[in-house]
Amino acid sequence: MHRQRLTDQDMKFIAEELKTNKTCQSINLSFNEITVDGVKYLADLVIVNKTLRYFWLAFNRIGDKGAIMLCSIFKNHDTLYSLDLSSNEITDQSMNVILEMMEATSTLKLFFIDTNKISDQNKERLRKVAKEQNIDIGNLS
Repeated sequence: MHRQRLTDQDMKFIAEELKTNKTCQSINLSFNEITVDGVKYLADLVIVNKTLRYFWLAFNRIGDKGAIMLCSIFKNHDTLYSLDLSSNEITDQSMNVILEMMEATSTLKLFFIDTNKISDQNKERLRKVAKEQNIDIGNLS
């Protein structure tokens, strides 16, 4: 579903359909037009989907509110392996919740958050937690 110009309204329908899919392990919604409003629908999906391992939402516009919403839920998710929030207008404002999620999610091994508006100080915090938790964060630019 990546590169489909999907909008927040599309997320309502996609999330409803995927809520009943008990085997879905991967969702790729990268390169769409999703904002925090669309994340609200996706958050409901993440809560009920206990098989989700790969969640890619890169190159959207979820911002800090969307990142906080998702990371708060993923903090209690015990199957997530890979999360991509690259290029989503995320700033230092959501950093504490993101770091808490990284520390709490033992299954998370790949986390991409590059090309956002994160200060050098918080990039260093991300690198430190990633190293401690054995999470690959790629090239954090």
